[in-house]
Amino acid sequence: MRWINYIAGGLAATALALCGVGAASAQIVVSNTAYAGTQSIEDVLSQHGQIVVAPGNQLNQYTLEISRAPASPTLTVVPKVYTYNAGVVGAVPIWTGAPVNVPSTVASTFTFSPGIPVTIGNSYVLAVDQQSSGELGRLNVGAPGNYLPADKVHYSLGSWSLSGLNQDLVFTATFAAPVSVPTLSEWAMILMALALAGGAAFVIQRRRLAG
Repeated sequence: MRWINYIAGGLAATALALCGVGAASAQIVVSNTAYAGTQSIEDVLSQHGQIVVAPGNQLNQYTLEISRAPASPTLTVVPKVYTYNAGVVGAVPIWTGAPVNVPSTVASTFTFSPGIPVTIGNSYVLAVDQQSSGELGRLNVGAPGNYLPADKVHYSLGSWSLSGLNQDLVFTATFAAPVSVPTLSEWAMILMALALAGGAAFVIQRRRLAG
């Protein structure tokens, strides 16, 4: 009968819908404020980063607003990502990108694409490092307390330190959406739907052979 066909099709569709993981939206962490100042890149403060908490299981990309200082003929920065735990930044970056030339004295948005796995809920530092001594640059900074944890870090005299200004770099970080895993009750529904669909298909097949 046709109704058996409809039931089988509906149950199969239900099972597929429960089993499949849809294309969820990316998780975006953003400094939702406009420019409020700059942080210098120089020989002493050669590296700066923004602390973020990962809302997804992969860091796809991040952006920073960077400019070359007028007194510096050139500026090249190297993007790096570090782990950040209990106030300590990992000494070795978990990702290092290709060097990027910063030609303009007007701040421009630079996008870096690590595409690396991260742990949801853990903290990471999205940084840029001065490649050559003697070069000068600036990173745009937002208002204090804009993003929580609202702070940036800098590298000075061989160690990392919190900025102490409770400010954020103007940044955007895009993470992959968390992958949803079916619960036990959803798995039960999936198995029941598959069993009913299989039974309906069996009945249909037998009726066709009997006819």
